[in-house]
Amino acid sequence: PVTIGGEKRFQAEMTDDGQVRAKNFDMNGAAEGLEEIIAQKGARDLHLMTASGDLHVRVTKKGHVLVSRSAEMARVAKVMPHDRVKKTPLTSFDATVLLKAIGIADSNGDIRASMRGKYDQVNEFLKIVADAVKDERGKEERFTVVDCGCGKSYLANALARQACLGGLRTIYLNMNSFVDEIAQARLDGTYQKLIAKLNRNDLIVLDDFGLQPMNADTRLALFQLLEQRYGEKSVIIASQLPLDKWYSYLTDSTTADAIMDRVVNNSTIINLTGDSMRGRKKRR
Repeated sequence: PVTIGGEKRFQAEMTDDGQVRAKNFDMNGAAEGLEEIIAQKGARDLHLMTASGDLHVRVTKKGHVLVSRSAEMARVAKVMPHDRVKKTPLTSFDATVLLKAIGIADSNGDIRASMRGKYDQVNEFLKIVADAVKDERGKEERFTVVDCGCGKSYLANALARQACLGGLRTIYLNMNSFVDEIAQARLDGTYQKLIAKLNRNDLIVLDDFGLQPMNADTRLALFQLLEQRYGEKSVIIASQLPLDKWYSYLTDSTTADAIMDRVVNNSTIINLTGDSMRGRKKRR
């Protein structure tokens, strides 16, 4: 909500051909605007944010309606003056390259209409993380686990970029790359140097955890990283594999106990729900 001339208004952002327009409504106008959008024909997206939760409605070109709802929330709705500066994590720096790379922006750098909901989600995620780690550098650090498969890589990449902009040394590794690097280091005798090199980073991002079997060398390397960084530096593990299946995935009970103890007891776990991002792209 915003205040205009002392009266409360509800602000909406509308995207048409990549161009974003903002419009303010009173209560009746907001209800009429929603009804107008619902009655329109053709593909369209509606992302409604309220104090109790978010609603995303997508209508495909064939008229199929896809609805997703967030978990129930307890937001405090703050009424802001209309002339406020709209600053979000993704507008605090030039995010064009990042947004293009992850498909949220088109070749011109404009936010795709179909990706407006994802753009808002990334912004909200970065706000939550910023609040969680505020003034924590130099104190106890946490692991962050992003679980399930509907935007985890988008969010992990955005958080890694935000960490870089904050002056934190960061490395992003797909688990395939991680496994290959460990195997090569074992062969050429540079394993300890590799572990030391990885640990010099303030943040390590491991993406696609659980998609391929882990051998003994990879399990040991993961344990060493978690052990040496515990309470000191951060790790993000992004996975489609539910957390309760990680133990069986790690197979070796001794190593699994050690890894899970360091993850579960010192982590922020974020479960994502909703449609697969690749599925959404295929339906466009």
